[in-house]
Amino acid sequence: MLVLSRRAGEQLHIGDDVVITILETSKDGGIRVGIDAPRHLRVLRGELVEQVSHANTQAASADEAALVAALATTPREG
Repeated sequence: MLVLSRRAGEQLHIGDDVVITILETSKDGGIRVGIDAPRHLRVLRGELVEQVSHANTQAASADEAALVAALATTPREG
């Protein structure tokens, strides 16, 4: 992981297409960041990625439980 110190107005360039600009910093430690990136690149907040991953895991578990229950109640032929 690269760790840098930046001030408001300063930028980071990632590759040829992504520019991250520090817009402002606050006394409580927060920062506002602007990101210029091509539309085909997905830019997501970390907490959103975690929420979606958790929801997908829960949905997969629920689907598995429903499948097991359905198989258990289906009469077998033979």
